[in-house]
Amino acid sequence: MGGAARFPLEFDQGFAMLLPHAQQMRTCSRILSLEAHVKAHQGDAKGTTEALLALATIDKSLENQPVLVSQLVCVALQGIATNLTGRLLPYVDFSDEDLVRLRRVFQQDDFKSGIAHGVIGERVIGSEAFKSPAKSLGPDTGLPNRSFFRGSNEDLAFYLEIQTDLHEAMETGYPAALDHVDKVHDKLMVKLDTPFGKIRYIMTGLTLPATTAAVRAAARGDARNRCIDTAIAIEQFRRREGKLPETLDELVPDFLESVPLDPFDGKPIRYVVKTDAYLLYTCGRDRVDDGGIEDDQMTDEVLRIDLKPSDEASEDSSSAGRDKNEVESADVLPGENPE
Repeated sequence: MGGAARFPLEFDQGFAMLLPHAQQMRTCSRILSLEAHVKAHQGDAKGTTEALLALATIDKSLENQPVLVSQLVCVALQGIATNLTGRLLPYVDFSDEDLVRLRRVFQQDDFKSGIAHGVIGERVIGSEAFKSPAKSLGPDTGLPNRSFFRGSNEDLAFYLEIQTDLHEAMETGYPAALDHVDKVHDKLMVKLDTPFGKIRYIMTGLTLPATTAAVRAAARGDARNRCIDTAIAIEQFRRREGKLPETLDELVPDFLESVPLDPFDGKPIRYVVKTDAYLLYTCGRDRVDDGGIEDDQMTDEVLRIDLKPSDEASEDSSSAGRDKNEVESADVLPGENPE
């Protein structure tokens, strides 16, 4: 609906601040995923579109929160939306208008900017933690709960220096942002890699978030959005031309302004056509092109789009005869549990 959403955040609790609404957003995503599957089974393309649009939009309610955890939840929620859209794309008769609306919502996110926004909030919370470490970080840290125990000025100065470096790194584009954040992380580790350094910069070590992992998560989220946008463009091309494009360059300029770039290495995203599906993928967390490997380690970030069998092939298959279990299995959409 637009506008802005606000949730009650107890910032005075520092790093102990609770975020129950973030978990509730995950529950919303599960409900909307179920709704999209049900509408798809009913042959309701418009209803499926509305459910997918809602699923792809709920993360917007968290995008203004200057909290790194909230920004990572945004990435996770959008990942659910992109994956489900990719699974349903071949099986639902979306209208041209539906495809345009879906593309528009996936083009709106910029997860790297969201992570940068979260880091700003973390910098403030971390700075406050230097004044009262035990209160801000909680009793599990083992820090003495004494008013005189505070982070040193030298420690605080280094903390702010690292935070400034991180923010500057994330103001650059991909893949330079990933390179810069890695350098900042190395700079931090040099200081904390000795017993003396861990004591000297104890608060910096305790309060700095895992920003390197967060920026890589943002890159994965932005990569997934670029891949699903391209997949929908391929579907638009297929409807007009009656075939899949041989290369992504065929989508330019009618369906794409240009071939989207892989956030991890700056090269065009990859496109591979197989006998039963086509793949759109980017380099994974190792930032190495491994050929579109589909594995649990996410060696590459792969979006798989099934190629729906032709009606003729389906008729031949049914005339050959299938038992009850085979028919029930065929009626299950990808990603669903038949039970």
